[in-house]
Amino acid sequence: IYPKASKIVVQTEGIKSYFTSFIPNDKIAIIKNPLATNFIVDSSVVKEKIVLNVGRLNFQKNQELLINAFSNVNNNDWKLIIIGKGSRLREHQKLIKELRMEHKVEIINNVTNMSAFYNKASIFASTSDYEGFPNALTEAMHFGLPCIATDCPSGPSELIKDGENGFLIPIKNQVELQKKLELLMSNINLRNKLSDKALVSTAQFGVDVIAQQWKDLINNLKS
Repeated sequence: IYPKASKIVVQTEGIKSYFTSFIPNDKIAIIKNPLATNFIVDSSVVKEKIVLNVGRLNFQKNQELLINAFSNVNNNDWKLIIIGKGSRLREHQKLIKELRMEHKVEIINNVTNMSAFYNKASIFASTSDYEGFPNALTEAMHFGLPCIATDCPSGPSELIKDGENGFLIPIKNQVELQKKLELLMSNINLRNKLSDKALVSTAQFGVDVIAQQWKDLINNLKS
């Protein structure tokens, strides 16, 4: 079917590079996912000392890396909240117990109001080994969260400019993750700086913007 299509729409440059091995470059368009319209950013919410992670509990998301890193940093007054469901729940719970971090790390399976968690968190961490398009990372940046993400294929490097609107770290690198966690947890001025930049950089993912890209693509095909 791919060779017969007028256009192939993908979400990232990384995915596009895969398809260009057998599809002409001019037949491939990149249109990213829009932000959900039900998210409500509330700047009046008082930030809490929470490191937030959102994603399926599976090998791909590698939350074990985050749990281990958080247990090794000076986490006084801080808490790690992981929101998600998946096959690794018991393994995560076992690890948390082994590290004696039950009072510091919480896994929440069912959430009806994600905005509440994005609004009150102070840091977002994504530790995936690979991604398609990281919706949760985009959402966190939309809420102005200073973010740490693994520079995995594909997606994070197209959202984060390292040191400008967030931090990119090597995949599976616990030492670098700990360094960046400690840096953000100890420096509110840096958190505020990255927060402002992150918020501005997600304007391109508004529903109106993405919808217009689809309209333009379809109209150009018609003509």
